[in-house]
Amino acid sequence: MIEKKKSIFKIIWIYGYYLKKSIVQKENIISILYFTPHYFYYNLRNKTPLDLHLPWITISSYKFLKKILQKFMHVYEYGSGGSTLFFADRVKSISSIEHDIKWHKLVNEKVKVYNNIHYFLLEPESVCGEVQYKSGKSEYNGMDFYKYVSSIENHTDYYFDLIVIDGRSRENCLIHSISKLKKGGYILFDNAERQRYQFEIEKIKDWLVHRSYGPTICDMSFSETRIYQKPLT
Repeated sequence: MIEKKKSIFKIIWIYGYYLKKSIVQKENIISILYFTPHYFYYNLRNKTPLDLHLPWITISSYKFLKKILQKFMHVYEYGSGGSTLFFADRVKSISSIEHDIKWHKLVNEKVKVYNNIHYFLLEPESVCGEVQYKSGKSEYNGMDFYKYVSSIENHTDYYFDLIVIDGRSRENCLIHSISKLKKGGYILFDNAERQRYQFEIEKIKDWLVHRSYGPTICDMSFSETRIYQKPLT
């Protein structure tokens, strides 16, 4: 993600748009207002999450992550970037999967100095027949993300303490992730409000969840991040 310089006037206008939208949607306005200073702070810096070693999620979820992360944890991540560096500084190991070769090259220059990051490029494959694991983006029509999605199957069940789903074919990543997560572990699902994810998200609807909608790190738009905790029984 290459960051363009943002003007204060544009930031204020877009903030007002999303605040009004949040009121109409009956979102938690108190929480949104609480994180408003952070919203302006991150946007006015004109830095990317990769520059700042931060995850590209809601600010509320970022604060929540800082509380739950422990040095003994193993993390699996669909979609790489500033979050990869953020986790590497706080957990025992992180396995990060990326589908975009240009982004992988850029991020790899940052992560190669870490000993606890296992970073992989798994590009989608063009298929003539039916696509097993699709992406919602039209640019990937006819492309199958099977290897990308199923990469987590190389690990034993109940291995990971946290699984981050913020890449391609997210609903299918969720299907493969549930058995690989420890009891009491967490799944972070970003942009969980999108309609195409709802059917699979229903599978974990009874899990405890930290849901946050609102200001997002280094982004003028508001979004929704959910962090689900797997039951202990």
